[in-house]
Amino acid sequence: MNQITQSPEDVRHGSQLVAAAMLRNPAESPVQFPSKAWRDGWQQLQDQHQNEAIPFSAADPLLDGLLLQLRVGSPEIRHFRDVIWKRGQAGLFSASSGLLLEDTYPARFLRKRQCPFLASSKLELTCSVTELPSLERAIYWPSLACGSFHALLTEALPYAWPWFDPQELLDPAGRVVIGTADRADDPWLGLISSQVRRAHGFICLSEHLPSSLRLEDVLMPTPAYSVEAGFSDVYLEWLDAWLAQQRACDDQDFITGNDADGRRLYLVLDVPRQGDDALSGPLEQSFSEAGWICRNLNRDGLVACLRSLEIAEQVVTLDPVAAWLGRASTAHHFHQQWLILGRQPAGLDLFQMIRRRQLCGHWLQLPNELCITSDVQASIGQLMPAIERCFG
Repeated sequence: MNQITQSPEDVRHGSQLVAAAMLRNPAESPVQFPSKAWRDGWQQLQDQHQNEAIPFSAADPLLDGLLLQLRVGSPEIRHFRDVIWKRGQAGLFSASSGLLLEDTYPARFLRKRQCPFLASSKLELTCSVTELPSLERAIYWPSLACGSFHALLTEALPYAWPWFDPQELLDPAGRVVIGTADRADDPWLGLISSQVRRAHGFICLSEHLPSSLRLEDVLMPTPAYSVEAGFSDVYLEWLDAWLAQQRACDDQDFITGNDADGRRLYLVLDVPRQGDDALSGPLEQSFSEAGWICRNLNRDGLVACLRSLEIAEQVVTLDPVAAWLGRASTAHHFHQQWLILGRQPAGLDLFQMIRRRQLCGHWLQLPNELCITSDVQASIGQLMPAIERCFG
């Protein structure tokens, strides 16, 4: 019987013909991923305001085109039975099929960005499911990252909303809360643990658990906020309630000297990152010498920072997450002006919060050479006039 064969050249030529005939052009151009569109748009804003402060309002047209794409959904509580949790895997897996049931927002958006058509992941076990140690009643808290104040507000607390919402049907009593922290000594981990204990639950870090667990009955809150998906009203409501509780604490008498009359505040919230120590210290000294009230979260505590922020009319900070603590413009705070000194490019989540808080002010991008120059104090001296101009 004659066998028809094709040369490799014929196969390639035929493949080209089939591709040309069968492939269809997309109906519309793909939508650019929001964070990428933000970075490109922010770079254009920086080019337009070279060496000048960028008013918060200048980002409004860019935000208008991106926020509609986010479609932030209301957070909810997922309920699963007979599932598997595995350390290092971002999600819960079916005990029968091994297929992924629910994953964290960061993993989900990363996967969509890298491979938009990947719908699920599968967990392969080397033993029978019945051989795994089990927890009867649990709560899966995907991220307990508390290594910095920024991580606390943006990674850990977005999952904490059920503990602050009395209308939710989450019953944490007797349940073991499973979470993964940055480090066992995260400075804000105690706050999360206290909240869980007040609700008569138990917290257990993933590093102290077996590598694989079978969860017989588990609840998982979806986040009320994520960098890629944006903010939910629920997140802002309970965050404001939590901040009000902190401000109401009266165990610190921080008002001394002329602090009660301080209307100009320089605010430091996070431990300086590597390489920033040379900048943060001299910058705080310059503001102090200029008569500004200087508040440092690690030195003065959260209550003192919040109370100083509440009465300040002018606020300067190196930490963008300070915008999460801001108050919406009211009769009392109508004249409050903000200046964020940018060490890194501004993020989409920051300007979402600026809009939600109705903050007024500027972003001033710091020159790269400021952090590496041998005479930081002289460079800061040149920067101070630009800061003063932002406040008119």
